[in-house]
Amino acid sequence: MIMFAHEVRYDQIDGFLNGRFSADFVAGFWDADGDVNREHPRLHNTDLRLLQVFQLALKNRFCVESRIRVTTPAGSRRVIRGVEIVSRRPIYCLQVSRGSRVQWAQMIGVKLRNPRKFEAVDNWQQNPL
Repeated sequence: MIMFAHEVRYDQIDGFLNGRFSADFVAGFWDADGDVNREHPRLHNTDLRLLQVFQLALKNRFCVESRIRVTTPAGSRRVIRGVEIVSRRPIYCLQVSRGSRVQWAQMIGVKLRNPRKFEAVDNWQQNPL
């Protein structure tokens, strides 16, 4: 992530999202913080503003519709590998709409490096909605 003193540099992210390698940048971020389930590509983060920047880029640059929602409210407790985790901040999810998932797959998904995520993307391209 592009950070300076623990702060996200949104000005630099805008440059990557609107530059020549914007699809590669989005795909790399999705490989790190996203998932691809059977229905939707989703991107998770605690930084709402960051997800809003990605949402705007997806819409304006790739014609991909999405929505953002809270998936884990602040103060939520869960157990991961036997360790209890308490969320201090809410976790947000940017979810690509079902109608835009094939467009997302063609523009972003084909650049993913994670084999499980890429497999779901490939399936969407072969069997759209």
